[in-house]
Amino acid sequence: MIELRPAIEIALPLLAFACGVAAAYFWLTSSRISVSPTYESVGLIEPADEAQWVQNQWIAGLLKANQKTGRLNGYAAQLTAASVLFSALSALVSAWPF
Repeated sequence: MIELRPAIEIALPLLAFACGVAAAYFWLTSSRISVSPTYESVGLIEPADEAQWVQNQWIAGLLKANQKTGRLNGYAAQLTAASVLFSALSALVSAWPF
């Protein structure tokens, strides 16, 4: 019978490491999202006489940036949980006497 324990003892920490690095990447990416008014994304310039419209465009830009940041933070949190799970499983497999 093929012994799987050595392969599992190697694979679980590698998976934990990979998930941790991926989570760090998503958190880094989410922290670098910049806010800009939505009129800039279509190539318009800020009109001088429409203050309320400009303010609404900035609010819309903030909401859009917050959605992107939230989505990336969610991915990072899931990957962090996976990393912790793989680390715990690795410790259990290594300590289990079989």
